[in-house]
Amino acid sequence: QKGDSLFSIAKKHPGVTVENLKNWNEIKGESIQPGMKLKLEVSSNL
Repeated sequence: QKGDSLFSIAKKHPGVTVENLKNWNEIKGESIQPGMKLKLEVSSNL
């Protein structure tokens, strides 16, 4: 969404880092574009 950044998205998801987001989504720089769909990988530690 407009105003989102890799940092703000990572902050909303405990255990997720900016580096995780960049690796999972093959993002080279620091910015994302409005409308981009990002993959989030979640691990369950049960």
